[in-house]
Amino acid sequence: MNDVLFEKLMRLEWLLKRKHMLEASSGRFKFDHARGQGRVLAALNLKDGISTRDLSYVLGIAVPSLNEMLAKLDKAGLIERKPSSEDKRIMLSFITDKGKEVASAKEKEREGIDIFAVLSKEEQGNFELYLDKVNAELETYLEDKYKDFNEKMKNAEKERMRLASEGAPFDFGPGFPPPEGRPPYGFGPGFPPPEGRPPHGFGPGFPL
Repeated sequence: MNDVLFEKLMRLEWLLKRKHMLEASSGRFKFDHARGQGRVLAALNLKDGISTRDLSYVLGIAVPSLNEMLAKLDKAGLIERKPSSEDKRIMLSFITDKGKEVASAKEKEREGIDIFAVLSKEEQGNFELYLDKVNAELETYLEDKYKDFNEKMKNAEKERMRLASEGAPFDFGPGFPPPEGRPPYGFGPGFPPPEGRPPHGFGPGFPL
């Protein structure tokens, strides 16, 4: 194995973990588009003029909770709510220019740094090819080892069942005898109790 490459790969894994922990601790995920008001802005940024009912279905958010979010976004000037021209009872939500700016900014913040930007398109393609080859080799190796391990476990289970059918006890043998002069399976005789105290107890207890 190329130890230099392996060490560099381990360092890359360590750096990626540090990056994730730093982003999590800095609050990057607190306004993630995968939750809350950010999801509403992200959805409206993709398709504007959605009814509350349809938005509730798409996002999987209960209508009362969604109405509360929409009211806050409307008050902040991030969206506008207008009645439908076809049915005045239906309210449609439209994202404002300010809302689009916030959604775009949060999207860039969510994406974070592009660690592959230092590589050209050709280098990224070659790197992807190398990773595919290494991953395929490792997957094949682990799959073969797992098969061997699984086969050994099956054989061990068959042997255990055979011994059980012959009446063999389920133990690991007699083990090792204790050192000379030591009691078996213990930590020694211990210390005697203080004078006037019963052995190994918390006092004489209460009389019946």
